Amino acid sequence: MKNNISSSKIYFFLLFSLSFYSFSQTPDILWEHSYGGTNDDRPWTTGQTSDGGYFLAGHSNSINGDISENNGAIDYWLLKINSEGELEWEKTYGGSSYDYCYDGKATTDGGYILAGKSSSFDGDVSGNHGNDFWIVKTDNLGILEWQKCYGGAASDIPYCIELTVDGGYIIGGTSSSNDGDVTENHGGGDVWILKITADGEIEWEQTYGSNSGEAAYSIIQNEAGNYLVAADAHSSGGDVTGTHGLADFWILNLDNSGELIWQKAFGGSDDDTPWCIAAGINNEYWISGSTSSNNGDVSGLNGFIDAWVIKIDSIGDLIWQSCYGGSDGEGSKSITQFSNNEFVFVGTAESENGDLTENKGGTDFWIVSIDSTSNINWQKTIGGTLQDNPFAIIKTDDGNIAIAGYSSSTNFDVTGNHGSYDYWFVKLGLCNTPYYADTDGDGYGDLSNDSLACNLPIGYVTDSTDCDDTNNLIYPTAEDICNAMDDNCNGLLDEDALFTTWYVDMDEDNFGDITYDSISCFALTGYVNDATDCNDADAEINPDAAEICNELDDNCNMVIDEGLTVNIFYMDADGDTFGDPIIFINSCLDIITGYVFDSTDCDDANNLIYPGAIEICNYLDDDCDGSIDDNLLYTLLYADADGDNFGNVTVDTLACLSIPGYVPDSTDCNDTDPNIYPGAEELLNGVDDDCNQLIDEGLALENIEINTFNIYPNPAKDILFVEYSFKGEVELQLINITGQVVYSSSTALPQSSFGNSVGKISTRNIDISKYASGVYLVKLIMDSGYEVREFMKE
Repeated sequence: MKNNISSSKIYFFLLFSLSFYSFSQTPDILWEHSYGGTNDDRPWTTGQTSDGGYFLAGHSNSINGDISENNGAIDYWLLKINSEGELEWEKTYGGSSYDYCYDGKATTDGGYILAGKSSSFDGDVSGNHGNDFWIVKTDNLGILEWQKCYGGAASDIPYCIELTVDGGYIIGGTSSSNDGDVTENHGGGDVWILKITADGEIEWEQTYGSNSGEAAYSIIQNEAGNYLVAADAHSSGGDVTGTHGLADFWILNLDNSGELIWQKAFGGSDDDTPWCIAAGINNEYWISGSTSSNNGDVSGLNGFIDAWVIKIDSIGDLIWQSCYGGSDGEGSKSITQFSNNEFVFVGTAESENGDLTENKGGTDFWIVSIDSTSNINWQKTIGGTLQDNPFAIIKTDDGNIAIAGYSSSTNFDVTGNHGSYDYWFVKLGLCNTPYYADTDGDGYGDLSNDSLACNLPIGYVTDSTDCDDTNNLIYPTAEDICNAMDDNCNGLLDEDALFTTWYVDMDEDNFGDITYDSISCFALTGYVNDATDCNDADAEINPDAAEICNELDDNCNMVIDEGLTVNIFYMDADGDTFGDPIIFINSCLDIITGYVFDSTDCDDANNLIYPGAIEICNYLDDDCDGSIDDNLLYTLLYADADGDNFGNVTVDTLACLSIPGYVPDSTDCNDTDPNIYPGAEELLNGVDDDCNQLIDEGLALENIEINTFNIYPNPAKDILFVEYSFKGEVELQLINITGQVVYSSSTALPQSSFGNSVGKISTRNIDISKYASGVYLVKLIMDSGYEVREFMKE
């Protein structure tokens, strides 16, 4: 259903209502609330509802806290609160991609219209051309009634939407498209204005701009039914004339069909961006935003960026301009009229100088009241130590101020943050309720220190009967104790106090020292009412203590170590659990480190010798029974000097263990030659090789072997000659004094012409010049054994 109220009637009704309200002093926070989840939740707009409550609209990517659902990535988030800020219901809208809500209004049918951009193609979103204006209409409970996508294949972003007097909607933003619903593009992004019916049907659309980038951020309908648009422009050309620098306030006046009536650019050589336009009296308009310029139309810049407000007349001529801020960064995001002579804007603030008197940390909400000639009536910063950024300010039906923005703070003015950025909604107003300072925190206030506020300030109470607000033990209902003070604020001192003698308890064992006392009517710190401690420097000594073996009177009965058993401990130096009978101590202790009850160790320096140890062949009394190597088997061993495992019967020893160089056998007949032993091969050499007392038995002359092994010269310096006549393969080794083989060579000596039993004499020369001086061995290894010769290397 269309609204038939004329625009002029709405306009004059608003002006008439506004004239009754203004703030003569700085308002206080009436209440504030945070809404959101643990992720990023940011509102862009707010408004009052017909039941006295409020709606907030923006976007969210949370899925917890106050948010009951997320469709994916970023969603529109609409919530309804009552007049005290309590959440009544909330809804999310969107698809699986990114859906950002930038503006919204309460509609005349009790529902809501939301404007933003969407890149989704599913969920609640249908008809998307790519990255479109997405308009959502709901009923009074947030139930989706209809949704529409408008745009082309490029990027199309709406920043503002307004109800029109014919019951439809006017939408402003920016478009880079030149297809779909967009019929023209001047280059880059254009201001795109879209007029739709109450059901979302397009009535007309129009783009405005140059070959650079333009975007509309705020739009209103005036009493004549025309539209005033606040946009930014970056260069002249096309529809844009008169620009000054990087970006200007660009104000457009359109008729109700979208035809451009006039346009004006305001700014300087730097960046100037408008965020909001509001209508005043006499067909005048107030535009607020931010500026970094200090020339052209801009003067009075306080820092590198200021809030900038301009006032223009009905044909776009500048009436006045003013910069507001400090040495850091400020800007105005929203402005609204409160009376014929008062406008209030809200923006971000970082300074605490210039026009500002306070900064609570990071960025704050900055609320500024100005009169019709740009003078500041009052200003106020609210927020916490982190980031607090406002986006919308409205005048409430009860004549107060409501502000919506986002906050990541958790202190000062901000409470209830859920994590990251939350929707933060603040209501400001004037209150005259007296509260009294409770400096000592006892719940009773100081009559001489009061404050007028809307809500109970931190550190204040409603009571004013405390007679000493610096002491939290003194208040009207306190017990009067012995302290020479009026504890209960009745004008009397220490009435009905009971005095007691207290004794110092230095060791905190609850037994006191009778020699140090104090009289008091209350318990004294470090004192007790017992006086029986005999040692107040040791908490383990008191009348209740158990007597222990320490040569002290532990239980204060004037007897030392009474009733304890005395034990004899023997030193166990080697740790074998058997003690030395000579070294002992007497003690009432049960355990002494390094001592044992046993005294039977016969060698307390050797942990392998103790009673019960296994007796081994080591000429020691291992088991402490008085006998050495008892019960062990002794064997007669014979010297084996030539290492052939057969011993010399003339050199023997009796032992209980094997001895290197000795063997149990005693049948060697020549212990200097390893080739002579029982069982050796008998050779025709005039020697008893097999120790059977026969020489060359069973051998004939043809079995004789003439073997030669000589070395020369000796000593030698450079060349050593080795002469030998052994048959078969032989290996020649040179061995140093440490037993290391430093030279080795193998060769087969051919059989001589003198028969099988005579070997041919062979001579080898070895270069020894590279070896160190000293004693060396020459070892000749044959199939039948080896022979060794010694020489000196010079």
